Amino acid sequence: MLNRLLRKSPPVPRLHIAQRVIDKMQIAANTFVEDETGEAMVGLMIGGREQAALCVLDTISPDASAVRQLHTFQQGDELQDEIMWWWRENWEMERRKSGRGWFGKRREWDVPLRYLGDWHKQPGHMIAPSGGDLQTALEWLDEAPDDAPFLLVPIVTLEHPATIDPAPADVNYVLVDQGDGSALRVDWWYVHRDWGVFQPITPIVVENADLPELAPVAWHLNDQDRSADEWEALEAGDFAITVLLADIDAEPPLEVCVSAARLNGAEQIYLVATPYNYPHAPPQMRLAPFVNLGAGQAIADVFPAWWQTATPAAPAPDFVWTTDKKLVDYIQAVETHHGIRPAPQAGESTNDTESTAETGQQSIPTEDESS
Repeated sequence: MLNRLLRKSPPVPRLHIAQRVIDKMQIAANTFVEDETGEAMVGLMIGGREQAALCVLDTISPDASAVRQLHTFQQGDELQDEIMWWWRENWEMERRKSGRGWFGKRREWDVPLRYLGDWHKQPGHMIAPSGGDLQTALEWLDEAPDDAPFLLVPIVTLEHPATIDPAPADVNYVLVDQGDGSALRVDWWYVHRDWGVFQPITPIVVENADLPELAPVAWHLNDQDRSADEWEALEAGDFAITVLLADIDAEPPLEVCVSAARLNGAEQIYLVATPYNYPHAPPQMRLAPFVNLGAGQAIADVFPAWWQTATPAAPAPDFVWTTDKKLVDYIQAVETHHGIRPAPQAGESTNDTESTAETGQQSIPTEDESS
């Protein structure tokens, strides 16, 4: 700590926050009024060390495993990692298409998407981070990569006066009228690895339309029960599957894709692509011959090119896609229509084997697994 205090304090960056971030803070804080809660923040760092600006674009809620109690909040789960990875992959896809979308409007936004820190709600009017918060932040920063030397640690508290008269200038907090004469207050704090203490940072709330919007979260993350049912149904149908993200149409967002092969000696692989809003929009499917992957090569590396050369396949015209159908139903309907396999008889199981222990399923990697 002494070494940190002897260093020159780095400049506190400018801070812009999308209105949607404040809105999500308000919803979460009012959902867990008696307990602490919080979310991870995602955004951009623009400019160099001396003239940096931070833009908070969105937040990621923890899953049901988060510990929320009166004086305790703990988060950090695989779902948050996977949503962050999904956003980063889509962001990088847009960056590769130079001059399009948000990057065609403002070139300074053409920087990596990053984790910026966590906000959390504290009891009463504890508007500053605690000693435990500082210790946690410094431990994280000590292990963080060189390009992540800071954290934002805003604190949310409830039941403040709706207005402060006279209103001070350049404060480090935002007041949100609750409609009952009280206000939610968000105090913004910044900590840098080289300084080692929390510093107030002045926020500017920006209309959503004036900052980039991240890709809508894909169906397999929004509805994990549905995705688990989908993968289990494919396994039960005697398929070995690999799940991955790919760009098959040169339009954002990415597609959630599956390569599926029957375990009974089939000579081709089924390539299936689902849009982010599946099952409200139907899947697409193509047929491809087996290929031998090169050393160190994964299906994700070749899937987009593989898709382009594969043969489009669809069920018979009388097959109607509805949201209660699954991918396995679609694949089996394609197999029947193309004469690959006969249609299952009424009451007949679609499984070829009783055991699905060795299906070879691979899931989409989390951010940590992909780094």
